[in-house]
Amino acid sequence: MFVRPFVVALALAAVPVLAEETKELPQVWTGSIGAGLVFTGGNSSTTGVNLAFDAKYLFSEKSLLNVTGFWIYQSSGGTSTVDKNRAEARYEAGLTEKVYAFGEVTYLRDVFKNVTYLVAPLVGGGYRFIKTPQMTLSADAGIGMAFEKNPNLDARSGGAFALGQSFSYQLGPGTLFNEKVAALWRTNDTTDYNVHFEAGVATSVSRRSELKVTYILDYKNMPTGVVLRSDSTVLLTFILKL
Repeated sequence: MFVRPFVVALALAAVPVLAEETKELPQVWTGSIGAGLVFTGGNSSTTGVNLAFDAKYLFSEKSLLNVTGFWIYQSSGGTSTVDKNRAEARYEAGLTEKVYAFGEVTYLRDVFKNVTYLVAPLVGGGYRFIKTPQMTLSADAGIGMAFEKNPNLDARSGGAFALGQSFSYQLGPGTLFNEKVAALWRTNDTTDYNVHFEAGVATSVSRRSELKVTYILDYKNMPTGVVLRSDSTVLLTFILKL
């Protein structure tokens, strides 16, 4: 099915693209896992649970691999009413202080948006407008493929392009606000697009744990079946740093 493009894209994302030598760092994994409550609206208004993870591997001062994901689930009377998961593997390499290149693969499954799977391998570049200890702001663009399967329909694939933006701001000691937007279009029909938006605040509970509140909005302009185009979710997650 979509396994081959997924593996190919991961291979592309693993190719370092550096314009200059960078200082080597200890190559170790860091990350976190989290679990908590979910409050949703849109195609269903319910309360449920969520699981999340984040893993990062530093190759050097200017290159890293970041893997993130979450799963949201809720059931009522033995029947699931929310069942969604999203994951992303992204390799990023700095070309200059401001400019970077990236390769990534994103995966989405959303039962109540009638998305059996949506896999998008992309390569591209971006620009860091602000990069300070207190604030970061960047934007990027990529091109690649999109592979999607919907219930009772044949799988489809084709060219795709994407735009993204991310922002973070240190509100105070141990408290961080972050926000990001990712939009994906099909090259053969630009009215067929998906938008993912996240914004949240995380505050430290201890040296190795934090509490995070996140708002998520997923928008699909051309959903299949009788479903709303947008779904919103609020996550309350307790995170343990590994």
